[in-house]
Amino acid sequence: MEKIGGNTNNNSTMVVVMGITVVLGLFVVAFIVKLINALVLKPRWQERWLRKQGIDGTTYQLWGGERDKLDQLKINGISSMPKTPTHDILSLSNPIESHLMKIYGKMFFYWTGTVPRIVLLEPKLIRELLTNKKGEFRQLEVNGFTRLFVTGVSTLNGDKWVMHRKLLSPAFHMTKLQGMVPSILKCTQGMISTWMGILGAKDSCEIDVFSEFQKLTADIISNVAFGSNYEEGSNVFQLMNEQSKLLSKVYYMAAFPFLRHLPTKTNARMKHINKEVTIALKGIIQKRHRVMKKDGIVKDDLLGLMLQSNLNSQLEGKGMTLQELIEECKLFYFAGHETTANLLTWAIVALSMHQDWQEKAREEVTMILQETLRLYPPSNIFRTTGQKGAKLGDKQLPGGAHVFVPTPCLHRDEQVWGKDVLEFNPSRFYEGVSKTSDNDPSPYFPFGWGPRVCIGQKLSMIEAKMALSMLLQRFSFELSPSYNHMPCVMMTLQPLRGAQVIIRKLA
Repeated sequence: MEKIGGNTNNNSTMVVVMGITVVLGLFVVAFIVKLINALVLKPRWQERWLRKQGIDGTTYQLWGGERDKLDQLKINGISSMPKTPTHDILSLSNPIESHLMKIYGKMFFYWTGTVPRIVLLEPKLIRELLTNKKGEFRQLEVNGFTRLFVTGVSTLNGDKWVMHRKLLSPAFHMTKLQGMVPSILKCTQGMISTWMGILGAKDSCEIDVFSEFQKLTADIISNVAFGSNYEEGSNVFQLMNEQSKLLSKVYYMAAFPFLRHLPTKTNARMKHINKEVTIALKGIIQKRHRVMKKDGIVKDDLLGLMLQSNLNSQLEGKGMTLQELIEECKLFYFAGHETTANLLTWAIVALSMHQDWQEKAREEVTMILQETLRLYPPSNIFRTTGQKGAKLGDKQLPGGAHVFVPTPCLHRDEQVWGKDVLEFNPSRFYEGVSKTSDNDPSPYFPFGWGPRVCIGQKLSMIEAKMALSMLLQRFSFELSPSYNHMPCVMMTLQPLRGAQVIIRKLA
């Protein structure tokens, strides 16, 4: 009996082991099938689908071949830039897109990993994409590295985006922005006084205007965003500035989000900064909340206006959470600081390259800024992803495909802008944006277009107009011999090695 019992136990154990083996085997087979589908079958199917729709592009390859050639374009971009400054910067800002559009035209695709990236340069289709009336296109999900820096309304979709946009809009109404003009004026006067002090009795001196404008716009946004909490806001922006520089170092790793969990010095510092910024902004928001509830006073800065709008919405059972308010405050930094600093920098660089325009610019700065935004838009690419069944024109796209609009390429299309497309010619905007090209409507999208157009563009333009007007009334500019024209994409389009110019006081 004992022997029989022993056999029974052994048999039971064998059955269990066999069962576990079968289950594990099925898991392995399922994983392999899923892997083959993700790495081979699905991309091949998507490529066939795109070609059937009449969209041409590169051939999908797991590694090597075409992909290596495209990656090499990025490396070659820096070495191929001429020593004499030029506005032909696509080999730096959009090396892959500018190369492929010469081969495939105004709508094509190439591969980033296993995902097809559809590049769109046809103005009418771009407006259709950015209008997105049917809701077929969504913002791409923010990668883990960028999430440590900024999210907010620009990264949201659907009802969440609608709510945030609605709550933020009152703070960016022109009547409210006009109330911020004194703060912008005061900050700009402070920078001018500093420059005058540096010049002293000298005829001229060299200044890195990129560095100076970063300080200026950080000072302005600290004032207009946080007002009475300026000192605390300024500390937050110093941390955010450091975070932006750290993100630029690791941005190339965005395709591999798991890398942000590695115990590196940069990763640790980014997480620490994110924690510090969150704690600081939480304190500022809660302090302002208490004052508003106690005294009933709403400050006319961006934070006060946003909180008032949110409180009104909360009475209806809606509104943003504390964490969402914190993320929108982070976005104030990115949208109100980097964008305007870049615009002013490129405007001064362009005017230094084309000094004949400086006198004209003293009479009318709007055209100068518009042409600067054409040549050096804040973002080099607008990104969306198509839902299943999404269409552009008569072409149906495979679900999950990324659709990219490379703005610098679009703004340098000779067929649209004419033979002087690479020249700095602000007079093309003399009759307004709508008359800048033969196309109707004009393919000019420095701040995006449609319902998702940049909510802070009016504030950015007010800052830039005031600062540029005040500077041109007092100084003349020319490029320094030490300036190296190297526009580079680091979240936004920035001068890789600074923007050194020679300034002189006007008589």
